[in-house]
Amino acid sequence: MRRFFIVLAFLILTTFLNPTVYGLEKPHQYFDWNRYPITDDRVLGETTASSSPRADGDYKNLTRPTYFFGFFTNVASDNPLYFLKKMEEGINVTFTFNPESREQKRLGYAAERLAEMRVLAEKGKTNLVSGLTDDYQDLLNEVSQNIVSLKKQGRDVNKLVSVVDVEAARHSLILEELALRLPAQAEGGIRIALSASEQAMDTTADVLGKPAVPEEVVQRLQSLKAQGLLSPEEVAKLINVDSRQKAREEMRKYTQAGFIPQADFKKMDEAARNYFPFNYMTIVEVKKFNELRQLETQKPDTETIKKLQEFASSYKPGEIVPTELRRFWVPMVRLEELQNTVRPDLISEDFFKYRPEEKQKYQEVVERMKPRKEDVEYINQLVQQNPNLLNDPSFARIKAIGDRFGPADPSAYQPPTARNCSTGSHWVGIPFMPEGGYCAPNYNYSVNTGGEIKESSCPPAYHRGYPGGPCIPDNPNGSGINNYLPAPGSCPAGYSWKTESSSSRGGYCMPDYTTSSNGGYPGAFSVPAYCPPGQVFREGKCEQYNPPPKEGCQGGSFWNGEKCITPKNCGSGYYQDSSGECRSSSQDYERYKTKCADRPMPPGGCGGGYWDMESCSCKTSDFNNRPESGGSGNYQGPSLQEQEAACRAGGGTCVSWVNNACGCERPGGTNYGNYSGGGSCGSGYYWTGSYCAPSSSGSSSPSPSSQPSEPSPPPSSPPPESQPTSPPPESQPPPPTSAPPSEPQPTSSPPQ
Repeated sequence: MRRFFIVLAFLILTTFLNPTVYGLEKPHQYFDWNRYPITDDRVLGETTASSSPRADGDYKNLTRPTYFFGFFTNVASDNPLYFLKKMEEGINVTFTFNPESREQKRLGYAAERLAEMRVLAEKGKTNLVSGLTDDYQDLLNEVSQNIVSLKKQGRDVNKLVSVVDVEAARHSLILEELALRLPAQAEGGIRIALSASEQAMDTTADVLGKPAVPEEVVQRLQSLKAQGLLSPEEVAKLINVDSRQKAREEMRKYTQAGFIPQADFKKMDEAARNYFPFNYMTIVEVKKFNELRQLETQKPDTETIKKLQEFASSYKPGEIVPTELRRFWVPMVRLEELQNTVRPDLISEDFFKYRPEEKQKYQEVVERMKPRKEDVEYINQLVQQNPNLLNDPSFARIKAIGDRFGPADPSAYQPPTARNCSTGSHWVGIPFMPEGGYCAPNYNYSVNTGGEIKESSCPPAYHRGYPGGPCIPDNPNGSGINNYLPAPGSCPAGYSWKTESSSSRGGYCMPDYTTSSNGGYPGAFSVPAYCPPGQVFREGKCEQYNPPPKEGCQGGSFWNGEKCITPKNCGSGYYQDSSGECRSSSQDYERYKTKCADRPMPPGGCGGGYWDMESCSCKTSDFNNRPESGGSGNYQGPSLQEQEAACRAGGGTCVSWVNNACGCERPGGTNYGNYSGGGSCGSGYYWTGSYCAPSSSGSSSPSPSSQPSEPSPPPSSPPPESQPTSPPPESQPPPPTSAPPSEPQPTSSPPQ
């Protein structure tokens, strides 16, 4: 009866309450903040513990069975004597006549299968893991089914349920970590075993009479509704179930369709949260990181972004998002939330031991989210004055990341590209990225006190030009600053000019796809692409990576897609390359200037593509395998040398190379493609009349009659100080050689 009233109350709140009543004014207050105490510097996979008094010791301490032949404990499935171990297990279960004791034995043998999986993973014998996952699933599913049967028979199963509840929670966390540490191709079997541990937790929740949907999940569903990601009817459908198992089944459908994030689906594991909160929070952060990695490779076209931002400007929490915008609204809203809430300080880099693409992304996210030294000093000063400020999760996050990783290194090498960082943004050095890094928005400081957002002072030497405005330098024209700003109205790729009356320059360059910030975090923005999915940036170019060897990598070494390397601390201004050696970022830039002196990077960078050092050309994922003349494939255009010769014959210079096509600039400002059919631009680029330039959308091209504004200066020269000149003269674009880019794939339809 009690559970009936709880469900009824949830339904009333969800279905009949006006969304704007429970909807708060600021969207960031719907965000999924990880409120785990920042005083705990432990990281899952390195040091673990639990604050729950019911979960004693390390979450990895499995409750394993005892064997008549004691050495069987150390016999793994690759041992010739393994069949004898399984035989003893079968005999023990058969001749255990107490039903509760029999299920505890099965639970112990499931734990043994889990321990054996870890042994095989450490040995690199991932091909043997699938057999163990099947056995594990059979054992734990049988335990779940028999608990329900015993309950129906009227037996007292409370003690058994309590044991299964803790152990299933423990198993789920171990399996999640194991799935991360294995190569991607071996992850499927682990997910099968994970579903069995989820079913066991759901069974115990139902037997104990807990609400079908955990309170934390209900809160997240309300937030998703307020953000326009779920409709009121969908939320009501999810809550209007009578068991935890059915609730998970419905949640899984919406998660697979892309409407409910994996991190929120993980919140169904209420037992894991209660018994092992730190480890549970870490897995939730891993889910958020993986979603962030996927969403940052996607981006709608410019027109869609404009529609989304127009809709967002008048959007009220709880309103229904138009159908034509919903497929883009979901990833856009989630991207902003993830960029502002993910906690890399809770994630161990060792998780990505066999996944170089994810490891590079993790390193990039860490560098991007490191607070600057002045940010750390400012937060520490605020906390010293008011310790309760750490109750604001946005400020707690800055402090937690700064405490673990330290502040951003101001001495890191900054190539000329860094000089184009505008007011309100700073340079993030990522050595393995083609341009050595990119500009990211600064943190904004607005303290949340008593539910009301109040503006606070800016960091040292900064001020606000107007109420609600960004923090800008006190002396924007001071020594060492003016020379590093782009000409007014001229911004690098990924940025657009924003007029600001308080600025002596009349405005500043603002990152595209940026939303307003109302807390201790920057607004969402698009991260420059550096490699297509499934590739890593290595030795100046993007390359596919090979699967790791069966024997794995020894000790703390990592698989880089070619070989195992041991991490090194190379010191400031240096980084470890794919060969395992320490290299200087400045030397890499000098190598670029020397090798690509005649074929420089396009002004403003490569936009949605990436820079290929080998060919000194921007590449896009759909042009990766386009060969030069004489090679195999459907492209038979002139070679690089022939294009360059044709351009020079007319007195011109190849000012850029995009997808192995020369952008030829002629004297007197006359710009032409240097050969028929050879100057076409790939997806994410448009023809300026001089060269292929990255479009702001990364997926659409303006019409031939459009007049692109003058791009910012190339990386090898300082930005101009003069006012922007008129756009280059129009000319006919080169004939297209590829079909128009396809539209982004729509999000799946809501589950029925």
